[in-house]
Amino acid sequence: MAGFDHIKNWVFDLDNTLYPPKYKLFDQIDVNMTGYIKKYLGLGQDEAYAKQKYLYQTYGTTLNGLMAEHNIDPDEFLGHVHQIDTSDIPPNAELRNQLFRITEERENNRRIVYTNGTRKHAINVMDALEITDMFDIIIGIRQTDFVPKPKAEAFDKFFKMVDINPKTSVMFEDLPVNLKVPKQRGMTTVLVQPAEVQHPDSKWAFDGNDEHIEYKTKDLEGFLEEVI
Repeated sequence: MAGFDHIKNWVFDLDNTLYPPKYKLFDQIDVNMTGYIKKYLGLGQDEAYAKQKYLYQTYGTTLNGLMAEHNIDPDEFLGHVHQIDTSDIPPNAELRNQLFRITEERENNRRIVYTNGTRKHAINVMDALEITDMFDIIIGIRQTDFVPKPKAEAFDKFFKMVDINPKTSVMFEDLPVNLKVPKQRGMTTVLVQPAEVQHPDSKWAFDGNDEHIEYKTKDLEGFLEEVI
């Protein structure tokens, strides 16, 4: 596939991008977030659930909303919500092989994870997939001073931190809204949408505007095999 010869930096979101939604890891995180809000704000179950959805959709992440509206301790929150079980995720040998090819077959290329979760969470998930050592850089929410995607400030912090030129970089994401700023900054954009239905609470991120999405794939491994 043409259009990737100029790419030097391969940037991947984590959740529902490097693994498919069918493993429902974010469902566990979702339960933990609602539980935290229920306890911290003294709300009932339904109120806490509604509050979590409001914060997520308004601020980009539940954490960002809780920090803005309730001045919570972000480390306490993240430590609680990322206590998840990854035992159902099998190693992904094909993804590992394609990630290996990026640096084996392309000189001076880098593989990067950029997530709204923590580095610890990313490593926990990637250890299950057995791909952690395939990445040169892992950037989490702490490294961007808790400013989340899709905010432009978050991406600008990320670009500066990892010292990359967006125009020679590609971003793989499962949420279209998180590809708007990368496209504006000059990145090649790829929406990863597996055959499974996306999490219903993420529907807000799909507004029908695809102008900022250059490629779509339901098969990350197959797509990488074509473009590397």
